[in-house]
Amino acid sequence: MRQCCGKDLPMNKLKMELDFIKNSGFFDDTSQVIADLIMRNAPVQSPMLAITTALTVKSLQENHVCMQIKEFAGKKLESANGAVYFQLPDYEQWRKYLLQSDLHPAATVLSDADSEDVVPESLLVIDRAGGCYLQRQWAYEHSIAVNLLKRAEEKLPLPHMEAGKLHNMISFFPTGDEHPETDFQQLALLAAMRSKLLVLSGGPGTGKTTVAAVLLALKLEQEPDLRIFSAAPTAKAAVTLTSSLQENARLLNTDETVRQKILQIETKTIHRLLNFQHKSNEFKYNAENPLICDLLLLDECSMIPQNIMAQLLEALPASAGVILLGDRHQLSSVEAGSVLADICSAAIPNCGDAELVELFARQTSWQINCPDKAVFDAMPLTGSLVELTENHRFAASASKLGVIAGLIRNLSGQAEESVQAADTITELSGNEFEFHTLSEKSLKDFLRAAMNQVRLPGGEKLADLPRLAAAGNRESLDRAFRLLNSFMLLSPGRQGKFGFERLNELLIEMLQLPDGNAAGVPLLILKNDYRVGLFNGDIGLIGCDESGAKRVFFPAAADDDTARTAYRSYAIEELPDYNYAFAMSVHKSQGCGFDEVVFVLAGAEQLLTREMVYTAMTRARKKLCCFGSKATLAEALAKPTRRMSNLSSRLQKDL
Repeated sequence: MRQCCGKDLPMNKLKMELDFIKNSGFFDDTSQVIADLIMRNAPVQSPMLAITTALTVKSLQENHVCMQIKEFAGKKLESANGAVYFQLPDYEQWRKYLLQSDLHPAATVLSDADSEDVVPESLLVIDRAGGCYLQRQWAYEHSIAVNLLKRAEEKLPLPHMEAGKLHNMISFFPTGDEHPETDFQQLALLAAMRSKLLVLSGGPGTGKTTVAAVLLALKLEQEPDLRIFSAAPTAKAAVTLTSSLQENARLLNTDETVRQKILQIETKTIHRLLNFQHKSNEFKYNAENPLICDLLLLDECSMIPQNIMAQLLEALPASAGVILLGDRHQLSSVEAGSVLADICSAAIPNCGDAELVELFARQTSWQINCPDKAVFDAMPLTGSLVELTENHRFAASASKLGVIAGLIRNLSGQAEESVQAADTITELSGNEFEFHTLSEKSLKDFLRAAMNQVRLPGGEKLADLPRLAAAGNRESLDRAFRLLNSFMLLSPGRQGKFGFERLNELLIEMLQLPDGNAAGVPLLILKNDYRVGLFNGDIGLIGCDESGAKRVFFPAAADDDTARTAYRSYAIEELPDYNYAFAMSVHKSQGCGFDEVVFVLAGAEQLLTREMVYTAMTRARKKLCCFGSKATLAEALAKPTRRMSNLSSRLQKDL
């Protein structure tokens, strides 16, 4: 017989909830310790305070920013063996328990009469919408909202522009006569001129960094002394953004002085930009010691957790503009929050106020939506959000990749719709997209064939990697890295026969290498090491130098005007933690792109979500091969990632 807790008088309820927290196995030690800490700091022993705290900590461990009372109200929490359960009260009763006593300094329960301009000095914060936060998480969310709203609401005078100015900045931008569909890349430029905030969301190949390069040029033409910083969450993403800005800068129709300034911009990791201090575990630059910056360009924002985004925005002067780039449909950060997705859900994309709409029409002949003032009042980020959907990367021969990405982006969440999408995707199989039923044999047969497929103009195959890496000359190393960029295996998780650990072992065996320390094995750095200059996400290749000594080579910045890649090399013993990198997790692939991607939809089905499928599939530039089942694909597409927070509501001034 199961024992029920939670239906008795308040003080009996308190004893029962404390017993449930301690003995049920539903909560881990951390949740128990923090719940106990808050109860010891509470001036009165209030029912539901302990269970509220424990649920808040558990939610944070699951990467939610807060615990929403409405999500749990009226539900039963069951012990690990099902022998005991705790009946949670309904929403109103729950709030009543928490409001009946002054719980400070343990907790602050905000009411409609309370201002949210002051950060509560309590361990637990319950906001007016029933969001329960540890104090620091509440402060981070509040800070992000305040910093973004101030910038979005500060309207700037639009500059005078000669006719065709936007189109003439770069040859990629079409005119209305050439292109019936509105080019929202050009709208993004004007949106960034209209306020101090631009949020630009779009999948790979939609032109985000092209827009960024043109925008920097327009800003520098107006303000030649503009102090610009560029940042990204990982070293790999930072290198990619720097390279893309330089590539686009060479194509700009702008003054040579402006071009050179863009070419000299070095994208840094956020930790490097804010000057992370290892001894104190804090950033040098913060609200009290801000960066000297006029404009911040921030890429791969979907990867940035709430705490880092908050601290970065706090480290900017109030006068600085902010450009956020990313893909709202990608996987969220490994840590708590889904900041970019929350920001994008707080505004209507691709529209503007009357003045912006008029200038855009004069420049391009396209007409866009101009919402009523009430919309801007209710959703202040409207006008600052531009979403790019047209893919410029996929050639006509690879149009199926664009179709697949669009299908996943446009899903609304209905199970039936996900089944239909899975049917459509699997039926597209052929040429640049293949869908195979997964078995050990089918995957091994495919990979053996892939090892011997010609991938470079010189006839090189993946099977040539060991020979090229061991050759000891730069030309061979260049070709080896081009081979690495031509192919990648992606898996949801580490463990199991289809996890990335086993897949890496499989490819090492297929290349007939003696072990994982042989020439030709790629390595993925897992931790930042400022001492040696290697960072999480860097990919290197074991090879030989000119003397024949074994080294691990990592691409560095171009070392001359020919834009040829230079290399840094290290002894294996010098490296921070690493994995082999023939295969990697989908999370680690964010910010990367490969000519051909093989995605294994197995090995960690509990991790498979719509965002994971989308992220994996959009890593492919030319060809995508999936191994799995239609049922597994449909289940993943029907499971969007959901992280509890109230950031979107704060950005809409609902709190």
